[in-house]
Amino acid sequence: MNKMCCNWGVSQHLTPQRQRDVKIRLQKIKGQVQGLMKMIDEDRACVDILTQIASVSAALRSVRQIILRNYLETCVKTAILEGKTEIYDEVIGIFDKFAK
Repeated sequence: MNKMCCNWGVSQHLTPQRQRDVKIRLQKIKGQVQGLMKMIDEDRACVDILTQIASVSAALRSVRQIILRNYLETCVKTAILEGKTEIYDEVIGIFDKFAK
């Protein structure tokens, strides 16, 4: 299967090392979310639950940064080198989405 990371016909994907790193991080996040569910079942203090939610959010931001770096280094770089200036609108849209 041809893996596309963007809409510009650029066939790029996560490097094997980044793929491993993301999978490891997502497994940890999965465990954190399961821990959150357990905290709710145990009727833990709201402050403890909020602290765990902040930890999960930080972990997800970390995964987002890895994926974004890969996207910039592969898809965006290739699209720019190929003169596909439409990529700028896509990149601006992505940054706008995460600036909120």
